[in-house]
Amino acid sequence: MNRRGDNPVNSRLNYGYTVVRSAIARAIVSVGCHPAFGVHHNNHLNAFNLADDLIEPFRAIVDLVAHDNIGPNEKLSKTERHNLAHVLHNACMIDESKVNILSAIELMSESYKRILMHESDEQ
Repeated sequence: MNRRGDNPVNSRLNYGYTVVRSAIARAIVSVGCHPAFGVHHNNHLNAFNLADDLIEPFRAIVDLVAHDNIGPNEKLSKTERHNLAHVLHNACMIDESKVNILSAIELMSESYKRILMHESDEQ
């Protein structure tokens, strides 16, 4: 299956990834980073290279939510969009603490900034 193909699976994955990518872009801007300056992604046409770098730990959660919301149509219903947008409220573990994905993104962005500013031993 082509990940860019038009089908119900890809439309749900793409929607979920867009929700998380947008949250990451907002979080990295809020800590003073520019979303276009990525670490591994460096396409000069991509305004969200850094967000694309930082989304990787969250892809599996989007995959699970998308799997649970597979419908027969490529076009998502309002309920399916709501369920996929709700991915930001799913729980994950950060340093033995249970937080939602939105909080995890904020913590990750703050950690990234501390690393850039040499204010942390984190790697």
